[in-house]
Amino acid sequence: MVLLVAFLPCFYLSMKVYPLSNELGEWLPQNLLAASAFGLSFAALILTAVLLRIGSRQVEVNQLLRQGSILLETRGGGYFVKKKTAMKMRKDARRLSELLSPTK
Repeated sequence: MVLLVAFLPCFYLSMKVYPLSNELGEWLPQNLLAASAFGLSFAALILTAVLLRIGSRQVEVNQLLRQGSILLETRGGGYFVKKKTAMKMRKDARRLSELLSPTK
């Protein structure tokens, strides 16, 4: 969807620079190819930027999950991030130490 949204304006603007027909009304397929190539390359650039942004957000969430300072809840195909309180983090640390301590 992002690719299509980015492609259409770029294609339209490049069609203004490279018209599909000349003054005589003759079809110019090379201009169509140039407009398509420009539109697709710019759309791919925007899509890459969006994917890099999503990836950077995912790295931040993964780092916070490793630290144990957030809760990650999944609902309806998405996820929600909640910060843990200091008391909740101490409680989790105590539970972890109880689990890892040797049994007598």
